[in-house]
Amino acid sequence: MEPSTYTGNITLSGDGPNDLDFTNITVAVSNGLAVYPSTQSTGTLTNTVDFWNPMQINWKCGIGGIATAGAGQTSNKVYVCLVNHSAGFAPYQTVVHLACSHGHATNQSQAFTNTWELFTTGGSGPANITTWDGRALYYYRDGFGWNNSALDTTQLLQSANSTNAWAGHGQCGSFASLLIDALTINGISADWVTAQTINGDYFIVKDWTFAAPNYTNEPDYKWQLAVVTEVDGQDGMVPAPAGRVYGNLTKQATLAGQNTAPPSEEWFGCHFFVRYGVNHYYDPSYGVTYTNAVDFEAKAIEGYAKKQSGQNYKVRPASGLNNMTLVP
Repeated sequence: MEPSTYTGNITLSGDGPNDLDFTNITVAVSNGLAVYPSTQSTGTLTNTVDFWNPMQINWKCGIGGIATAGAGQTSNKVYVCLVNHSAGFAPYQTVVHLACSHGHATNQSQAFTNTWELFTTGGSGPANITTWDGRALYYYRDGFGWNNSALDTTQLLQSANSTNAWAGHGQCGSFASLLIDALTINGISADWVTAQTINGDYFIVKDWTFAAPNYTNEPDYKWQLAVVTEVDGQDGMVPAPAGRVYGNLTKQATLAGQNTAPPSEEWFGCHFFVRYGVNHYYDPSYGVTYTNAVDFEAKAIEGYAKKQSGQNYKVRPASGLNNMTLVP
């Protein structure tokens, strides 16, 4: 309420959705502004995760303890979560949107499923996730590698709000962080998981085709992976060579990440995702699930690589090697 000239006290009331009403209360007008206390509403919101888009309240105002004159309508997005948070808790709107905008969960298990469904298409691929206002979030955005890639939720969402060419471009850790932060809104605990090789090799993520090998005298690591050097000096896959041919290996566009097909980087020393429950691993970068390290290798890993010289690596196919471990 913003009475522009009145000074003194004013009575306010509001008619909200269902039984959520705001009874007559008298408040002081200060600098042309009258504020209705948020704790004075009658009725309660349902005990479910919910998203009012919008919640509309019809207001009245008056003098002398009774509000009779129409004072307009407010219309705001309102998110309802399963737990109460401290007054200083100030998450990003996208985080809250991922927690509360999908479904009407009454418990944490349902809330987890509803949030995860915003990251995945049935557990078999990415849902091409966006911010609350529809800006795409990219897992290794096409044409951009390690450089300027977000490492956590804050960097990912602040990047998405920029006008840079790499806006919304993040590594796996930023998507794992985003999922964990969204789950926290409903009081859900989940573990950060690091996937890495047992023997210290690098690994390449599916899918690739193998041409005739360069290292025919090698017993296992017969194929050459020739990556490129980025501006910061790290070995990487950007800029992609013609045909996405990296030595003896050619990258296929069959395994998509969030808003990218294929992601620009798929050669790693480790990968991050989330564990919720026993033997349930959720990979928000790709929108897929795993049951254990063996399942992760079978679904995600094409080969294992050892450094040779320069930006050259020797690679062997991963099938059946069981060379991945998940921590914790």
